[in-house]
Amino acid sequence: MPLEPGHGQQAPDDDESDPAIRWGKRLGRALGLILLVYLVWHLYSTYLAA
Repeated sequence: MPLEPGHGQQAPDDDESDPAIRWGKRLGRALGLILLVYLVWHLYSTYLAA
């Protein structure tokens, strides 16, 4: 059973040689990680450290 794109598989129209796609993925992952770290810190400082 083939997986849908987005489940660890490269999309058929995804061109890894295109710099805009590579940098877009890097930027999106970095911003997502930064947001996750901020949300965990906010949860800890607001509810658990109080």
